[in-house]
Amino acid sequence: MQAEVTDEALGVNQTVTLAGDIEGIANAHAEQMISVASNIIMSAISDKMVDENTTLEGIVVNYADNDGGVSANTITVTGDNITAVVHGHTSGSTFDITPVTDFWGETMVTVTVADNLFPNDMSSTTFMLTVNSDGVEPTSPAPEQPIEPETPKSDSGGSLGFLSLLALAGFGLGRRRKTH
Repeated sequence: MQAEVTDEALGVNQTVTLAGDIEGIANAHAEQMISVASNIIMSAISDKMVDENTTLEGIVVNYADNDGGVSANTITVTGDNITAVVHGHTSGSTFDITPVTDFWGETMVTVTVADNLFPNDMSSTTFMLTVNSDGVEPTSPAPEQPIEPETPKSDSGGSLGFLSLLALAGFGLGRRRKTH
């Protein structure tokens, strides 16, 4: 048996199903999961450290792309509490990481190289970024002063407010007088 692996299948798990009809015995069925290797192979990136509120520059991305240079690749860098700037997309390109303001601790960073024509043809590596505290606690912004609504100069019912109360009392007495 032979099978052709198309470019769209690179870097993707594929299920191969075989079915056999043999006269005189039960039909045979088998499934096999096959991992189709990516054309891109990345070197690992070691764990890194950076001080809070600074930028770590010049992290190198090395990879080999076995497609013979048929298509270009894109390097992306993702992770929580960081921003990254990538300088080029060829093997040996670098990127810079800046933790978000006042963040310190550890965060996992993922670097991915993907083929531009067949994005499923990709390879990723991860490393731990440790951001060391600068020992200075962030200053919280001053609390906002609530805007108080403008209060009326007088909250009386005016000259007719008293008459309104008398009318309501009159309606109440009128209802009590009527009995069946």
